[in-house]
This record gives sequence, structure tokens and C-alpha cells, in this order.
Amino acid sequence: MNYIASTYISGIKDTQRMIIKLPDDHNYISSWYKSVISNNLKCIVFHNELSQDFIINYPECRFIKVINPGLNLYDFRWYMFKNLHDIDFDNIFLTDISDVELVKNPFLQTEYNQDDIFCGDEQYSMNTWPMLFADEKFKELPEWDNIINSGNVLLNAGIVGGSRSVVIHYIDLINIIIDQVKGYKETTCVDIPLYNYVLYRYFKPIHGFPVNSVFRKFEKSNDVWFIHK
Repeated sequence: MNYIASTYISGIKDTQRMIIKLPDDHNYISSWYKSVISNNLKCIVFHNELSQDFIINYPECRFIKVINPGLNLYDFRWYMFKNLHDIDFDNIFLTDISDVELVKNPFLQTEYNQDDIFCGDEQYSMNTWPMLFADEKFKELPEWDNIINSGNVLLNAGIVGGSRSVVIHYIDLINIIIDQVKGYKETTCVDIPLYNYVLYRYFKPIHGFPVNSVFRKFEKSNDVWFIHK
């Protein structure tokens, strides 16, 4: 079984955008949901307070409620995905929900394989603001400076996926790292630094075309797997 999964987290302050998302907003999820279903894939949404009246409008999607143990919005997202341990799947992509659309089934593409991890990226290098303004506690992580100064492309946390073993390994690692830097100051860039750190230190990520469209270009392309605003 192959899935596209995401999260709908409401009632928790987004320290990057300085907003609090309300629950039960159909505009927030409908485009993502339709794009997944139109590609004959199953979807999962982890949430913290959606109503049953809202959920019944998406019969092809599995909704799983997760209680927040006291994490910020961004760390809570990766904590929610720990529940994948209890779900039977072969391959999966974890994506943002409000600004990502699936163009074509990634698991049927010739570039896809069971060994690599695939992710979105941005048109910037690693030594740009999300990394340079990371919390001081992040900089204590092994190989942090080498990774930041590598010149690699900045990876975007809105798209990441692969086979079960690869994705579970990634989820376990990023939650371990989050626990190691517990108590860091919440800033405008939270999970982007940790996401890049884990992927570049422990994996050899496949990113960019054809995985994702150019970030923030609002491209409408049939040649990519995902469009990310």
C-alpha cells in the first residue's frame, strides 16, 4: 500500500507566520485531497482537533488524531509522523497540506526506487537565512558547521518520501535530534535547519526536478511529481 500523508495542526501558534490555524477549514485541505485521490492513491491526515463533521467530507482519507505532548507547531508535525510505525504501508510521501498538490503518482515513475529518500528543495544554497539564523543549540550538533558550509542546495521540509524503511528511519532520526536540542528558542526558522541537517548527515537525498516544481514559482507543470506553491 502506498500513501501520501500530511498534517492539519490547529490551535497552536505558527512562530514563522505568527498565526494560529483554525480547525475544519475545507480550503486548507481540499486541493491536496483532490490531487491525491485523482492519482488513485490513499491519503492520511494526522490532526489534533478536527471535528467528525469535517472529516466525513473526505471519505477516501484516513484521519488520525494525535495529542500534542507540549511541542511547538513544527516539532509536533514530526512527532505526529511517529505513528507511521503502527501503519502498514510500502511507500509514502509526507507533504505540506495547504500548498502542495500531487501531479502524478511518484511510485510509478522510473526515477523512484526503494533505496533513496526524495525531497523538495529551494533555489538557494545551505548558507542562507534559515540555516544561518538557526538556534545556538543546533550548532552544537556533530558536523553542523560542515553541513551548513557544504554549498549544498537548501532542502524544503514540505515534501519528503520513500520506502517504508527509509521514511521510518528518517522520522526516528529527526525526532531523536529534536529531543537532543530540547529547550531551544523558537525562531522564524525551526524545522528547516533540523530537516536539512538530518537529511544531509544521514542520507543522500534526491531532490528538485522531477520531485518538485520550483518553490514559490507557482508553476503548473505535468512533468513533476509535486507542485509546491
